[in-house]
This record gives sequence, structure tokens and C-alpha cells, in this order.
Amino acid sequence: NAELIYGRFPAKNLKIKELMLKSGYFVSETSFIVTLNNLKSFNLPSIYSRRKIDVSILNTSEYHEVAEISKDMFNHSRFHEDPFIPKNHANDRMSLWVKDLANQNVTCLVNKSTSGAIISFMIFKVVGSNAVELILGGSKKGHELHSPFFWGSVINYLKESNYSKVSTTISAANSGVLSLYQSLGFKITEVNIDYHKHVKPVT
Repeated sequence: NAELIYGRFPAKNLKIKELMLKSGYFVSETSFIVTLNNLKSFNLPSIYSRRKIDVSILNTSEYHEVAEISKDMFNHSRFHEDPFIPKNHANDRMSLWVKDLANQNVTCLVNKSTSGAIISFMIFKVVGSNAVELILGGSKKGHELHSPFFWGSVINYLKESNYSKVSTTISAANSGVLSLYQSLGFKITEVNIDYHKHVKPVT
């Protein structure tokens, strides 16, 4: 009784592409995995090091605030880029995802205003012995210009925490965030394609 079937596969795998397209799937999102290796020897570019901001670890009880601001922050994801999924459904998914992550083995770094409200957040998990995967991050609507310096401060925090490698997944359509990661020294290491098939009409 599935209404939507989707999967993410390497873009270079033409056999999978052929099978998916012949089976009625369409391409919803192309994404990049970007990686920063040798974090311990990495030097934060001066444009970010001059404007480092405070980051702290979010308490689990505060994830509901991140879930709330996540409702209207995002324009790019495998569901936001599916033209057959209403944007409000894609937005709800982001908020529910944060609530789900609150119950998993992850850490959330935040920057807060002087009043204690969350401005920016980054949820990550430790992979293997000494690497980090950034899962979801952003800045509250209206504070997008804050993001580059928050991102730089997050990378600096991870370096000072003695992690050796950082990676994340970015939509290829999100050129602004891709440029931000590239300015921080990240390199594209993999390209993936999301295929979607709507078995039942979206309402």
C-alpha cells in the first residue's frame, strides 16, 4: 500500500539509472557528498576565523524548538525537490525528522541570541572512531546571513574536539550552501541521484 517509493543511488551507475527510469521512476534530487579530510591540520579561512561565534551543545529537551523553526527553513531536500509533494508536507517532514533525531545518538550544536532563542543549529553524528557526519543544519528564517559564520564556528569546534574528518550531503540545487562548504575546504567525493515513484496520487 505504499504511496511513494524512493531510493538513492550513485549517479555513475547507469544500470540502476536504466532500470529505475524503465520502471517508472523519475529523478527528484541530485546530491553531493562533500568531505573535509585532515581536519586536525585544517586552518579556518580568515573570513571565518575573524568572526567566530559561540556554539554550544543543545539539551535534548530543547529539540522541540529546533523542530519548530525547521518547519519553514528549507527549500532543498529529496522531498522539497519532488514537484508532486506539496511544500507543506516536505516542511512537516523536516520538523518530524528533527523530533526523531532527538531520540537518536546525535549531537546538536547551536548558536543562541542574547534572549536564549536558537538562531542556528547543526545536528551531527560520530561515524567510526574519529569522523563526523553532519546530518541537518540551518539558520532560522530571516537569519540566513548568519549561516556562514556559524558553519565556520562549527567546523572550528569539531577541530578543537579532535575529530579528523567531516562529511555531509548537499543538494546539487542548493548552490549557495555548496559554495559555503567549498569555501571551507570541502571537496565533492560522491554524486548520488534520488529516484521517486508515486504509486498513488499525492493529495
